Amino acid sequence: MLGAAQVWAIGTGLVCDKETAQSVHAFIRGWLAKMYDQETADAVRIQYGGSVTPESVDELMAMPDIDGPPLPHSCRARAARAVRQPIGRGAGRRVL
Repeated sequence: MLGAAQVWAIGTGLVCDKETAQSVHAFIRGWLAKMYDQETADAVRIQYGGSVTPESVDELMAMPDIDGPPLPHSCRARAARAVRQPIGRGAGRRVL
């Protein structure tokens, strides 16, 4: 499992837009595929490490290379409930 967070967002409560977060996660997954192979890259969970809000959690978790949110204790209450549902790529196989 890996986590990816934008340095400018750490501790600020600011949420990265979904396109930027997805591009960072896709870059990491692509790098893993080059270093190892695609099967390994696909097997690694890459979690979004930045802040989420009830308004942003669904769109971030819908991105194909984002496999999960930050730990629920760092999310607002409604977002924490939402992220316990199956998420990320192959949504049926991962539950927090």
